[in-house]
Amino acid sequence: MKVLYIYPFGPFHPISSGSDIIASNHLEYFKQKGWDVDCCIYQITDKEKQFPAFREKYKFCRSIHQINQPGTFFKFGELLFASEYATRIEPFKTLLLNNYDYIFTNYVFTAPLAVAAKKPTTIILETHDHFFEANSISQNLKPDTNFEKSVIRNIEFDLYKVFNKIIFINKDEYDSTPKEPGISYSYIPAAWQGVINKTSTDQEFFDLLFVGSNHPPNIDGINYFYQKVFLPFLRPKGISLNIAGKVCNNLNIEDPKVKKLGFYSGNIGELYSAAKVVIIPILEGSGFSIKTMEAMAFGKPIVTTAKGARGMNIDANPFMIVDMKKNSESFAAAILNLLDSPEKRKTLGQIALDQFTKEHSFAVYSQRMDRFLGV
Repeated sequence: MKVLYIYPFGPFHPISSGSDIIASNHLEYFKQKGWDVDCCIYQITDKEKQFPAFREKYKFCRSIHQINQPGTFFKFGELLFASEYATRIEPFKTLLLNNYDYIFTNYVFTAPLAVAAKKPTTIILETHDHFFEANSISQNLKPDTNFEKSVIRNIEFDLYKVFNKIIFINKDEYDSTPKEPGISYSYIPAAWQGVINKTSTDQEFFDLLFVGSNHPPNIDGINYFYQKVFLPFLRPKGISLNIAGKVCNNLNIEDPKVKKLGFYSGNIGELYSAAKVVIIPILEGSGFSIKTMEAMAFGKPIVTTAKGARGMNIDANPFMIVDMKKNSESFAAAILNLLDSPEKRKTLGQIALDQFTKEHSFAVYSQRMDRFLGV
């Protein structure tokens, strides 16, 4: 099989966001199938230094190209224009001369690239999330600008018609998307490629852990948690909080009980193992919460808002889900309940790991991709 793989957010190494995890899943799947892959990524200035490492990690690809595009923000119109612009420049025009079995792309704003193919090729879209939701969050659209969100929503659903097959990683978005005849749709949740590793309570060295990128929901969520939950209910009891990831770059929290680790380049398994409880205190979000899945993979007890468990197919109550904004004290109480009981942490962590194995292991992911693609 020959595949043209298009990832519009540039090279990723080390992985720095949820969308990078999803793209890594795709490339690893192609690698395991032994397919011939041409990889096309948009040139993003702040990721240029990662390009050599990206080439090394994915050297199994037959070719890796960067498309120079106009500078854009995370806005639908600008990203759509950048994709249309990319269809008229090298190397994309040359790549389209090849006969691919699959053209596989991330995010609906890459639709112009799919249109440019103009061949009876199977063109696959992995939505990652509803872009009209993601765009409204990143741009902080207020109620009086909901019209813009509605317009983007209608355009997005129209652009879905360009593709032959569409993959959703969020079950709620899969269920709510209008289905067009002649297009195949599937819900295939994200996977974790690392080694599944249930940690033991004797490895726990600090109380709470939050891991997040510099995406606005992570920044707003952890700030709200610190002010409304940690300061009044947890800090007085001596609880400690570790924060990892680029979210730290945007936090003004200066507290000896809060350790900001920044971008974490160490062993992620050791980091999770050291935490007694993982918190997911986000108040908004679209797509799928990768950080929640990671914590599940390491068998950690998780206290989360409903947004932290969004889009998952949950059947075993693997988390403690609490409305943090409605009742901050209840969110704190759930955390304290787990901190006070190693046995409860062990039980909830095992349930989370079992749910992960059933829904998010890479073996399960590959089987679902095989069925959807008819491999």
